Amino acid sequence: MSEFPDDATPLIACSADGSELVLGSEQGVILSTTGGASWSYPMEIAYLPYLALSANADTIIAAFGQFPNYIKVSPDSGTTWYQANAPLLSGPIMSSADGKTFAEFSSGAIYLSVPPPSQPAALFATANLTNGVAAFQLTGQPGYTYAIQASTNLADWMTIATLVNTNGTVTFFDPSSTNYNQRFYRAVISP
Repeated sequence: MSEFPDDATPLIACSADGSELVLGSEQGVILSTTGGASWSYPMEIAYLPYLALSANADTIIAAFGQFPNYIKVSPDSGTTWYQANAPLLSGPIMSSADGKTFAEFSSGAIYLSVPPPSQPAALFATANLTNGVAAFQLTGQPGYTYAIQASTNLADWMTIATLVNTNGTVTFFDPSSTNYNQRFYRAVISP
């Protein structure tokens, strides 16, 4: 048995072969890629997370019981992190072997952990229809939901539509575009 940091807690997850370990700590997520011989802090936090690790140790899931619905996912062994949306999440979790699905035990619900898209979204104006309505085409990673937001000043944004991108391309019409002298648009991943 190897030594691990004094502030480590019993919240632990390990890869299938045991070479990678993740501990939850008040100081952050503690990661060992050497079977416990050495440790690093890939994500500093102020609260103790529940943890899950995929069998190959690529995906780390950290759920914060102090903040229901708040989880962070790293698809690359702790190098980068993104926030995932999971309603009612507030307890211990377990990951599937591939890290894409996890179970949360305090509510008995199962949620899907979706990695960030590998293809960025793009919103293109395709035409103004004869009645002046603006038409757009969204291209992006299939399987994601995007919020279409509009602004008249590039500072204040309002969601005007939600598009489910099932095949990589979605067409969108803004019938209220005729009410504005100028209007700006953007697409963001919807939680």
